[in-house]
Amino acid sequence: MSLFTISDELIGVYQSGIDALINQLGKTVEVRYPPKITDCNNCVYDSIGKKSANVYSSGGPAPFIGVCPLCQGTGKKEIFPSENITCLVEWNPKDYKKYDIDIRQPNNICKVKTYASHIPKILKAVEFIVDAKVGNLSSYRCKLLREPVLTGLQQSRYCLCFMELIDA
Repeated sequence: MSLFTISDELIGVYQSGIDALINQLGKTVEVRYPPKITDCNNCVYDSIGKKSANVYSSGGPAPFIGVCPLCQGTGKKEIFPSENITCLVEWNPKDYKKYDIDIRQPNNICKVKTYASHIPKILKAVEFIVDAKVGNLSSYRCKLLREPVLTGLQQSRYCLCFMELIDA
């Protein structure tokens, strides 16, 4: 027998509140997946030499003379497939030790809270661009420190992730 019961109505109020925080106050986080190698769309590819012919391809985005500025003469480009998710972001969280995170630079950590439905995307990602833009000046490249932790009131509707700045 439990001491008290949390009503469905209270759970609904909690979820509505957290959803509103994420959707209205959340930051955009770009989830970047492993790169795909594709042909450069700016130069002619030399299939014999297996590199750029360093000749501009008509209709390419950046006309040039010399070495192709987009692929640096390789004839190939890395494209990072990505998508955006909305998250609550807390920089320098004080509770990181509670989640067994041992790190030398705690000032380079952020805690992200989002919907648990985003966990597959988070786990496939190679890096995250945490949008902490001030007048479009900066955003921060981060890596996942550990797998997401499910959270929520009687339901695992949300997840918490801890991330670390890359090249900080």
